[in-house]
Amino acid sequence: MNDSPSAQPLWRLRVWTRFFAPPDQVWALKTDPQRLREELSPLRLVVQDSQGLHEALASGREGSFQARLWPLGLSWPFQVSEIEPGRSFLDCSSNALFHRFEHRHLVEATEEGSRYIDDLLLGPTSPAAATKVDMLRRLFQRRHLRAARHLPHDDRATAVVVLREVLEHELAPA
Repeated sequence: MNDSPSAQPLWRLRVWTRFFAPPDQVWALKTDPQRLREELSPLRLVVQDSQGLHEALASGREGSFQARLWPLGLSWPFQVSEIEPGRSFLDCSSNALFHRFEHRHLVEATEEGSRYIDDLLLGPTSPAAATKVDMLRRLFQRRHLRAARHLPHDDRATAVVVLREVLEHELAPA
């Protein structure tokens, strides 16, 4: 059996919520360090330079950051790139839980307000890949439900989840 990262399954997780609020309010909510802490509780992702991260997202300046995931005590180094302030950014990591973790945060304007999307590509380290992915699915679904407490939202389009295994040809260059 080949346990190299390329032989491990990749998963796509998309979670989205429709807010009856303008994109700038949703962006402010989803990039606020205090709200992030609240959404992740009881887990804590402690970013060493949280002010620097907040400033990078506001200015569009890419950067490398270091975090620790508590209570597990795991190191979580990550890169922030492809920043469009007020609209989207990508954070990527390779850590003890995921050999590949790509998380695009996206705010889209809609007629009613906006839609916030967490779009993740996950390559869990083995063993128990499916368990790790399912735990992350539940965490992100709960994050969306918690975020919806702060802005008007569509109850029928809150924390909508799509989770599936990615097929190899979907990652191949065109």
